[in-house]
Amino acid sequence: MSITTKKLEQLKGAVANRVPYISGVVPLPPQSTTLFFGRGGTTGQLDLRNPEDAQVQLLVKLCEPATFGRNQEDLLDETYRKAGKMDIENFAMNIDFGQLHISDKISSELLVDGRPFR
Repeated sequence: MSITTKKLEQLKGAVANRVPYISGVVPLPPQSTTLFFGRGGTTGQLDLRNPEDAQVQLLVKLCEPATFGRNQEDLLDETYRKAGKMDIENFAMNIDFGQLHISDKISSELLVDGRPFR
């Protein structure tokens, strides 16, 4: 049996016994549920646990009209779709991924002896 065939058989066995993905929900601590946003010198924040109308309205105001693609074109037609967008550099959250231990959960589910499937 060649080394490639052996590795392929090991991979098939690993996938048959364990799916090669993980899903789930990680609860956020209260201090990690604030969305910070801004554009054009105006900034705001939105408490996602208890959003206030004024915060939501400011976020909507700072969003740009979102285009959509049709027939290889980028279109803006608010009679068809009225949506806003904010580029990633204009918002942030203060989530401490280390505190959430996400990498530990992923490692325990997807790795065997601390290494990918072998």
